[in-house]
Amino acid sequence: MRAFVIGGTGFIGYRLARLLVARGSIVTCMDTNPAAHSFADLGGKVTSVRGDVTHFDEVMTAMTAAKPDRVVNLAYLIGDHAPHAALKLNILGMDNCFEAARLLGVTHTVYAHIDDMAEVFARVLTTDKPAHRVYNSGGTAISLGEIADIVRSYLPDAQINFQHERGAKARNSTYLLDNSRLLSEFSLQYRPFRERVLQIINDIRRDAGLPLVG
Repeated sequence: MRAFVIGGTGFIGYRLARLLVARGSIVTCMDTNPAAHSFADLGGKVTSVRGDVTHFDEVMTAMTAAKPDRVVNLAYLIGDHAPHAALKLNILGMDNCFEAARLLGVTHTVYAHIDDMAEVFARVLTTDKPAHRVYNSGGTAISLGEIADIVRSYLPDAQINFQHERGAKARNSTYLLDNSRLLSEFSLQYRPFRERVLQIINDIRRDAGLPLVG
């Protein structure tokens, strides 16, 4: 299977690319910063190319060269951003992805607006006939302040600051979304927050050549 990952060197993208390779896929990552992550250890199974999802010709050129069976778009903005930039990337960029995939006859296109869900993407993307068109990730309610507390439990000297005292909490109600489809169809089990935060900390420290913690 050939997969085309837009935003493939980003926070979720590079993890997804590695999961897809582990499942036997050949992956092309398109990103405005293709050098942000190296896949040299994967023996040529991942190709990184530069491309801007807001420019249809760049998306079409890169996707045509990749000849993918599956496409996933991970290029989007979340949080407080200039409306024009967010609209251009999130709406126009997504439309460019869909239109290129349609013109090239791609059989399976996945997109999302969620955080670190590489395993979910990998399972849905590599399933030939998912039972549903839309899946919600669900999860457990936790504030950014509580995540910061977890980080400090591993890195006591970490300097983490928010505009508001404890980070966003009440405004974020995405945890209320029902995730029963994902749990039942793909046998997903969400790892505890402390375990996931530690994994991310050590992923970053490993890339930076620092000793692991925890």
